[in-house]
Amino acid sequence: MSNVMKLIGIILTGLLLAACEETMDDQIAKLASFVEKHRVGGGRDVWLEQQGPYSGKWDKVVLIVGIGDDRRFCDQIIEFFQPINGVTYRCVWAN
Repeated sequence: MSNVMKLIGIILTGLLLAACEETMDDQIAKLASFVEKHRVGGGRDVWLEQQGPYSGKWDKVVLIVGIGDDRRFCDQIIEFFQPINGVTYRCVWAN
């Protein structure tokens, strides 16, 4: 293995370890903050959120971007999954 490949491996390992230091909630909060200021395409982007069955807390599950009508697509996802698993979902604007 060349020295360049070893260096790339070391850098990637460092980046992965740095990402592991943050909780999932922290990582999602950073992503949500970024998305709030950076729209993809001409329309607004949408979060699909799922309500925790015990906590009642809304968690971001999927970020929908770049579809012609992100909100309509999100609503279609809910129509498909809600009857299958009985979980409560909602669509909220990301930006």
